[in-house]
Amino acid sequence: LPSPIKASRSLAQQSSQIEVTKPLAAPAPPAPPPSTPLPSFTPTPPSPPSPPSPPLPLPQASASKSASKESTSASKESTEAVTQGSQKHVLHNLPASKPGCQNCCNMGDSVVACLDVEKCAMNGPARGKYALVLTHYGAPNEGMFQSIKSMKDAAKLAGDADIIMIMMNKDADRMKPNVKKLFDKWGVKLHRVDWDVPPDSKYYPKHDWCGHQDLIRIHVLGLEPYDAVAYYDGDCEFQGDITPVLKCAASGKFLSTNGGVGEALNIGFIALRPDKRMLEAALHFSRETNFSQLTGWGGAGWKPNGGYYVGGECGQGFFYSLFYKQGSPSAKQALES
Repeated sequence: LPSPIKASRSLAQQSSQIEVTKPLAAPAPPAPPPSTPLPSFTPTPPSPPSPPSPPLPLPQASASKSASKESTSASKESTEAVTQGSQKHVLHNLPASKPGCQNCCNMGDSVVACLDVEKCAMNGPARGKYALVLTHYGAPNEGMFQSIKSMKDAAKLAGDADIIMIMMNKDADRMKPNVKKLFDKWGVKLHRVDWDVPPDSKYYPKHDWCGHQDLIRIHVLGLEPYDAVAYYDGDCEFQGDITPVLKCAASGKFLSTNGGVGEALNIGFIALRPDKRMLEAALHFSRETNFSQLTGWGGAGWKPNGGYYVGGECGQGFFYSLFYKQGSPSAKQALES
């Protein structure tokens, strides 16, 4: 698997913020015009592939908060304006002049030094094909696109990256015309899926569980054939160029961020080079691994946290235990299966 690299809180919270439808007497009334179908998920062919990557490795290090301090920024100190219609939304591409923190990133049971995302981006493709991803669980509504203006501008700076909305079939079928118009207006591609939680998951509470809205993001892992994809929560406002994040992810790094209330991983942001094998690893992990509030997923525990953290039983604990708990037999078996 691409080596998961852990970014600190600012990569999602600041990088996300800085830097995502026949009577003869009287003629019959004219037939209504056919409805325009939503754009379907058909990714544009990616850039020519780089040399084959080695077998999917286990996580090796953690990623940086500093690279996103100024929106995971580009190297030149300039500001680029992107115009959408009559409104101008300015996204900077300034470098991260100051680190966001020191030794505030996580890896397994330890707090470790963070990754320099800008430096990592130098190993990415010169011209990659990217996608920014949103997900939604439940009845579609206009609130799904809280920050779509800045996401569209960020996508434009990232080489006209696609914007994809992942949604269950049963929810997409309930979409009203006003929401379909937003898909058309912003050029968002609808990617329909059959499940939000893997149907054969070993841990599957039936009530009061955040797994449905979190684990639908597992589908992001398999969105081939993009060079890199980045998932952002819909309320993340982009203030800067996120191309370095995508380039770094395209080099084979799995980028994530820790959380605002102490969680080891915040599920509001991930970036990676999609690979169907990663999707299969997540499905294997969900099928074979149980959860306990005392010992976490597969008995992997809660370190480096002192114990349970918010969302630990949902996506935040699931993703961290799978991709960052190297010593966990359950995670190792899933990643090597």
